Parts: sequence; C-alpha cells; structure tokens
Amino acid sequence: MKILVAGASGFGNLGDDAYKQIMSDYFEGRHEFYFDSPYPDLRYFDEMDHLIIGGGGLIYGENAHLRYMEMYMREAIARDIPFSFRSVGVQPLKINNPENKDFMPTVLEEIKKWKPYLEQAEYISVRSRKDKEILDALLQNNKTFAYPDLCYLIEPANYFVFHKGSSVLIPTTLSMKAGHYDDYTAVAGLSDQAVALQFARDDVEAINTVKGFLGGKSELNSRERLTPREAMAVISRANHVITGRYHGMVFAKKAGVPYTSVDTRYKSLVDDWNSTEFLGGLPYRHLDHL
Repeated sequence: MKILVAGASGFGNLGDDAYKQIMSDYFEGRHEFYFDSPYPDLRYFDEMDHLIIGGGGLIYGENAHLRYMEMYMREAIARDIPFSFRSVGVQPLKINNPENKDFMPTVLEEIKKWKPYLEQAEYISVRSRKDKEILDALLQNNKTFAYPDLCYLIEPANYFVFHKGSSVLIPTTLSMKAGHYDDYTAVAGLSDQAVALQFARDDVEAINTVKGFLGGKSELNSRERLTPREAMAVISRANHVITGRYHGMVFAKKAGVPYTSVDTRYKSLVDDWNSTEFLGGLPYRHLDHL
C-alpha cells in the first residue's frame, strides 16, 4: 500500500518527530510511506491507498489541530480512501485530573466534534488505557485499542553525544511556572553532572534559564538541536532524568533510566505502562493491522 501520514510530527517537538523515524523503520520494504509533515500536500491523495492520523496527542477540542486533521480526513472520505488513527492521545484542555468527578463529561463535551470522524475510521489505537475509556464512552462501541505510545520503540543513535553518568534536565516553560523551577536549577548547579536537553522549540525560554545555572559550561552541557535517536542516546547514558515533557518520560522509561516527571498534564498522569509491556513489542500493535 501507499500510506500518507498526517500527525503531530514536524511542529518542532522532538518526541513527536520520533514517530516519523519509527514508522519509517517499521514500513521499510513493506509499504510505501509518505510523511511530508507537518502539512502533506493534498495531491498525494491521487495515489494513496490509506491515510494514517497519528501519532501524537491529536484529539483536542475545537482548535487548529481539529481543523488541520479535518482537512485530510474529509479528503479521504470524499475519495473513499480508508483512514485510521494510530498511537493518538486525547488532550483535555479544560480539565487535567482524571480523578476529578467532572472529568469524563467535560472531556466528552470537548471532543464531541471528533466523533463523526472516529466513527468512520477503519481502526483506532490510542496510547493510554484512559484514552480508550474516553473514546469508548464517546463512540459507545468497542473499536478502540490501547497500546503504549509508539515512542517506546525509539532506539538510541549508535554513537554517543554526551558522556555517561549525567543528570538530564528536560525543562519546559509550563513546568517552570508550575513550581518546579528549583527541581531543575538545583541539579543544574552541579554543572559537571548535568545536561540540559531541549525537546521542543517552545522550550527555548526554559532551556536558556537552565543554561544560566550551568554557568560557563552552558554550551558544553546543553543539547538543543538533536534528532530523536540522538536524544535517546543522551538519555540512555544518564543516571537520572528530570522531565517536564511526556516524551521525556517515555524515553527514560524505554531506556530503563530512573526519572522524575514534573509534568502534571493529563497525558503524563495516565501513562502507566510497564517495561514488560513496552519492551515486549506491544507498541507495534499500533501498526500491525496494516
């Protein structure tokens, strides 16, 4: 098949960009794979057999993400080309805590405009069990499957980009403002044992703040333009990871490195996969049905 992908990759987020690497490795020699992210040309549909929406936390309420994805799903529907959702996540905007009694009705109201497209999808896989619970309630059927995020499949580069044994800091502006400033800067003060790793282009302010605490070694002890596999190589050699990014936690869990997540967003709170599940190849199930 010829498969077009429209998802979260290409927007300057290192974790989301890993999906392109993983899918490319997976499809090599099996299907033709078109990943002209972040905005694939609609003319690709002239020769496509299937559209993948994914991966990433794509199922928001009414916002630019929905309008972006609608463009491709509507084109697929108009051309009678099957489409599926792969390794996607729900992204609640108004309420983060899944334990809140108002969580489910609030989220279902937020994402209701996705329902017609989800109902027409050939296949849906989500990256948390809670996401499946939400979509099961929205769709009132049993067509959604939950597997660990595809980024649990990322492998490190086969060369080293930082020395072994450091603490890796993955700061975000949001986590800085949420009261975790000291969590980063206390470790950054030990500049010989710390490296700041930028995971997204909107983390520039946060990474510069941490670099200020790295002092004269800020350039030596920061990595700001890495590929996903290079970032995994840094993390796999760390002795501890402090992360405000969901995929920073995923990379650390995949590497078997102790981590502290200071990300209080829904997607990090509900990711409860263990090493038996994600190292056992379960994430491949997102793609195995093609």
